[in-house]
Amino acid sequence: MRLAVIDIGTNSVLLIAAVITGKSTVRILRDESRIIRLGEDIYRNNKIGEPALRRTLDTLQEYIKICRDLHIEDISILGTEIFRCAENSSEIRDVIFKQTGFPVEVLSGKEEALYTFRSALPEGAENNKDYIVIDIGGGSTEIIIGSPTGQHFTWSLPLGAVILTAGFLNNDPPELSELSKAQKYITERICRLPPIKQEKSAIGIGGTITTLAAVNLNINEFDAAKIEGKLLSKNSIKFILNRFLKLTAHERLSIPGMEKGREDIIIAGTAVLLEFLNYYMLDSIKVSTKGVRYGYLVSKAYKTG
Repeated sequence: MRLAVIDIGTNSVLLIAAVITGKSTVRILRDESRIIRLGEDIYRNNKIGEPALRRTLDTLQEYIKICRDLHIEDISILGTEIFRCAENSSEIRDVIFKQTGFPVEVLSGKEEALYTFRSALPEGAENNKDYIVIDIGGGSTEIIIGSPTGQHFTWSLPLGAVILTAGFLNNDPPELSELSKAQKYITERICRLPPIKQEKSAIGIGGTITTLAAVNLNINEFDAAKIEGKLLSKNSIKFILNRFLKLTAHERLSIPGMEKGREDIIIAGTAVLLEFLNYYMLDSIKVSTKGVRYGYLVSKAYKTG
């Protein structure tokens, strides 16, 4: 069966198209990402703006054409934090349906965390071992602690890279006082989470961590195969953050591995990751290039297979 999942986030629109054989074999046909900044106005007026909607519709039409060319049989469109919090979410979803013919399924924070967790688990994950997964998005951050046999805890926190940048980091590059206020805000929310009682393997998902991994590896062109499963140390992340803080957003674009469209929000996302590592006393984190779309696709394949 040929399935595709489109994930509309606060910052990016992502597509995964795959051939599913049975209930476990997934062959990826296309894996695409476009930064469209749907949530660019959300901090200012809690609404999705017309220009951002137009960019999103253009990207959706592009993805749907890709799916048709690949003879995809089933296309799902998912909405995450931006659709949960925008005042005009319902109207925007109506427009998307009228323009594309596909409804937007808005995931709850817990559903988003569930699919994220499923996608992050490595092949051969031990059933009796717990993992802690963090997915830093544009509008929210999901944190999940659990094992392959079941989730233990899930949280969706209002700590997205786009939202934090708009709320705290007004200068370019940000002033240290701005960063300090953002870090305090992040820490206050992460500290509400329960501590972990034993060592767990940490896995990170989302554009922030994949960009940090690409920068750390000095990769000019994004290559998921080179990044997937790589360990990123806390010291490396601190070093990269200090490098970012010395440069304007435009200057950061010259760094190998920096994705265009992420240069202005990468500092906020990195701050979330570091506060997470500090709180859970983790020295490193494993990188995953998958995410909600992959977890949803595999779950749907299992149900229909």
